[in-house]
Amino acid sequence: MVLMAHYDFVVGLNAQGGPRGATKFESANWFMPIAFRRVGPGTLQLRAMFSFEPFTFARGGSPLLFQTGETFKGQPIIDRQHPHDFWMELSAQYTVALGERGTWFTYFGYPGEPALGPPAFMHRASASENPSAALSHHLQDSTHISFGYSRPLHLSLVQTRRLDLQRQRAG
Repeated sequence: MVLMAHYDFVVGLNAQGGPRGATKFESANWFMPIAFRRVGPGTLQLRAMFSFEPFTFARGGSPLLFQTGETFKGQPIIDRQHPHDFWMELSAQYTVALGERGTWFTYFGYPGEPALGPPAFMHRASASENPSAALSHHLQDSTHISFGYSRPLHLSLVQTRRLDLQRQRAG
């Protein structure tokens, strides 16, 4: 069995200036434990992701000027980032290798991660230095938390090519 964890915990004072801005003390945070185990001919992956943001964000969300595109508690979000749900993902995935160039897998998550779209902002390299959601976050990956999501069957084939690089010497 392999166990892994991905986490981030940032505490600070968020000061957004101007007439639409606000200043709030907050903590953006998440924790994602993952477990892998061989089961029969394949690998079972169990994954969870949760956040304490419902308790560490100011009421109504974190100030973030120009942020739009989603709703929070039935109201459109303008100039704010919503706190993520306590349970952001609870999922299971089973994968079977099909030779060297392909896999078959099935996935179920409640909530889960959809198959299309960019990775959620906290999984992007840019989040390592800037924990705030990108302004395009709600418009590009608003489905990163989808309740009752499953991919019953998925086939993935990978084509690989060998590339040989040779250095020529000037004579």
